[in-house]
Amino acid sequence: MGKKKGKRNNNNNNKKKKKEPEIEDNLKTQRKINHILESSGRGDNFVYHRYLNRKCGISSESEVYLTEKWDGTTVQATNKAVYKRFDNFKRGDPKKRAVKEDERYRIEKLDLDSPKNALIGKCVENYLDIFTQFEDGLCCYFEAVGTGINARFKEVYDYYDIKVFDFAKNGVYLDFDATIALCEEFNLPIVGYQILDSITVESIIEKISNCGDYDDIDVESEGYVIRHLEDPTKIAKIRVEDLDKIEAPPDLEIQTL
Repeated sequence: MGKKKGKRNNNNNNKKKKKEPEIEDNLKTQRKINHILESSGRGDNFVYHRYLNRKCGISSESEVYLTEKWDGTTVQATNKAVYKRFDNFKRGDPKKRAVKEDERYRIEKLDLDSPKNALIGKCVENYLDIFTQFEDGLCCYFEAVGTGINARFKEVYDYYDIKVFDFAKNGVYLDFDATIALCEEFNLPIVGYQILDSITVESIIEKISNCGDYDDIDVESEGYVIRHLEDPTKIAKIRVEDLDKIEAPPDLEIQTL
């Protein structure tokens, strides 16, 4: 009598598929911020012009917040998890400039127990309990900064922290007054800031030329973010390293024609 055949064990079918990390509804990546100055050219011919970038929506009459631009890695947190933005394109890929923000970037939930996220883990470890106190739909955006994260801080021994620069509620960015209030409520470290009654090309170049160190650490600042006082969608940036790319002022004779 022949041996009865049993059912074939298909290991491939029995394997459990790896569950993809869940991303919360209305969770957005950190927005792309345009430069405060108009620009043209590429490579060696690239130059910033001495007039404000109309895409930013900020004019010379605008009352603005001037906030520190910290040089770290951008992270965001809700009451459920900590996330990081990743670029879908390689560095230098010209295609990235032609796609929409949601096509260029993706958000991934961070496993803070993973060795690859150890440095970010050191930055946020003192704030994880605070994040859990956020109401649903509230998202905090911050730079994770530290000795091993960016060369700017390599001379500062064992320095790891966060600097909050934005909050959003249900995918909508809040104004900076709300960000200040939330940082005070939850005792979170915020980027340094000041209010300017108006902004001109000359005033912003003067500010960036005398940028100096960050407010609370003796490390040279990366630059500034310029935020409209009332409209959180109107926002721009400028870096110290941009100074060499700004066109020279016109001759006095040309200015008075």
